[in-house]
Amino acid sequence: MGGANMEWSVTYLPEKFAIAVKTKGEYTNEGLRAMITDILSDARWKPDMHAFFDHRELDLAKSDFDEMMKASGVHMEHDDHIGNGRAALLFSGDVNYGIGRIYESIMDGKSKAQIQVFTDEKEARKWFGIE
Repeated sequence: MGGANMEWSVTYLPEKFAIAVKTKGEYTNEGLRAMITDILSDARWKPDMHAFFDHRELDLAKSDFDEMMKASGVHMEHDDHIGNGRAALLFSGDVNYGIGRIYESIMDGKSKAQIQVFTDEKEARKWFGIE
């Protein structure tokens, strides 16, 4: 699937009550909104599911604090439907990781979901519970 310059694929992991999402391309808030809409409109999605986002091929270089504030707003619009599952966000590169950490700090204490940002896949999988 895709929206604007951002693409994603979703794999459902019913035995883990989770999804795995792989993203690529250039991050945009329009793409984020389209991805969230795509995930939440799927009949297999249930509130409180866990989500493992592999953003290692996603480029956030044009993003900044204001973009992440907008991204948090997109999440919060759907917070009840997203629920209180775990969300592991895996990034590569210092810039992408830094932008991810900005998002994580904005969302800390706001959303029902537990959001954690990683650069190490093994650590992310362990925290997420799929290792």
